[in-house]
Amino acid sequence: MENRKNNRKIMQIGVRLYIEGTFITLATTQDVAEGGVFINTDVLRFPKNIHLNVVFDSSNYKKGERQQIPAKVVHRCLNGIGIKFTDTILPSNANQWIDGLSGAV
Repeated sequence: MENRKNNRKIMQIGVRLYIEGTFITLATTQDVAEGGVFINTDVLRFPKNIHLNVVFDSSNYKKGERQQIPAKVVHRCLNGIGIKFTDTILPSNANQWIDGLSGAV
């Protein structure tokens, strides 16, 4: 049974993952929602409850516009990790932000 608060959109977007400012790995999202993301990555690198920063490598953002978004690992499985954003730095209309990641209009 699904317990998600927000609908997720299937999107494959490159992300860079950082822990305490140190680059850890490149990965790809599986789906994106207002409150979090599922990332296809080596699950062994990321224990549950660890805090990390995510940078979306969307071609719709200039390099200077990309920002590290704080998150926490809340789910792990063989395919990757589910993260929850831990800060409210996303735009007030997060759905527009999500659409902007993929280039949707």
